[in-house]
Amino acid sequence: LHCAKNDEWLKQAGIKDNRDKYVFKMIAQNDPEILTSLSFINYYKDEHDTRTIQECIRDSRIPLQSYLRKQFRNNPQRIDKISNDMIKSRFPLTICQIDRFLLKYAGKPAMAQENVSE
Repeated sequence: LHCAKNDEWLKQAGIKDNRDKYVFKMIAQNDPEILTSLSFINYYKDEHDTRTIQECIRDSRIPLQSYLRKQFRNNPQRIDKISNDMIKSRFPLTICQIDRFLLKYAGKPAMAQENVSE
């Protein structure tokens, strides 16, 4: 990823959006905030974790609820519904994906609940 610091290289790689360029540059610099946001909230704990990926996702209900509570403090039922819908996914989620979802529906908890499957 050392090349990711170079705008020309990013352009040749098809990375044109300035926000995407920024993320690649921060990853290349080992920015802790970016690296944390790219971590999975529902993935294997380590190489000794014997659960399947579906079990990892299913076991992430509590961390998801905790994370969602920051955005929807006064909506415990909505938090339950959104987290339950999120763990139905076949794929693990990154903190960044959840943050983008929450940003998109900031102040709109009903819309967030309706569109959690996107």
